[in-house]
Amino acid sequence: MEQRAEPRFESEQVVRVTTLGEHSEEFLAQIVNVSGTGMRLLVDRLVPAGMPLKIEWNQILLLGDVAYCQPAERGFSIGLQLEHALLHTGELARLAEALLGEALPSRAAVSQPVPVRKPPNR
Repeated sequence: MEQRAEPRFESEQVVRVTTLGEHSEEFLAQIVNVSGTGMRLLVDRLVPAGMPLKIEWNQILLLGDVAYCQPAERGFSIGLQLEHALLHTGELARLAEALLGEALPSRAAVSQPVPVRKPPNR
């Protein structure tokens, strides 16, 4: 029986991924599953372990590092260790627009990300 610190929830939603290395690259990925501290994605390319990624998912912005990338049925499977999450990005952009009196680019970071909850040590 597999024991994990947190439950994983399956999904088939598509997210926008941006590599945050020296040469930034943007592409789409499909979520396989997600937990409070991790995410597994299916992608069409090899992404090196350790690469920091930005994930844009609905009104959520996630930051994390690739833990592994291995061949899968349709491309590659990435295990992502999540480090920060910023929720309700659309609402933050509207608030900033109201306060500043001007529209911000749709992908502008309005606030600093908050740390993701870490599982307790056992």
